[in-house]
Amino acid sequence: YDSYGSCLASLGKYAEAIEKLETAIKLDPSNANLYTMCGRALVSIGKYEEAIQLDESDIRPFIYYGNALIELGRYDDAILQFLNAIEIDSMDADAY
Repeated sequence: YDSYGSCLASLGKYAEAIEKLETAIKLDPSNANLYTMCGRALVSIGKYEEAIQLDESDIRPFIYYGNALIELGRYDDAILQFLNAIEIDSMDADAY
């Protein structure tokens, strides 16, 4: 399911990709890569809160959300997302 989901996401078929990736997560919940791919797909269709809830110890959804907010010109909101990421992992340079 992870390869299929990844391929669907690459084709821009995010809703289908999420469905496959969620199945993969149920089969292999310890696979962090699946959470990342699913989070990216969720962010791509604007489901930011769902992406963050996948794995609250992962800073990447916060960073993706922050970057999306920058694109929308919502800089103050973006800063809050980056601060959330820093709070989770202050040693990850991507959060800065």
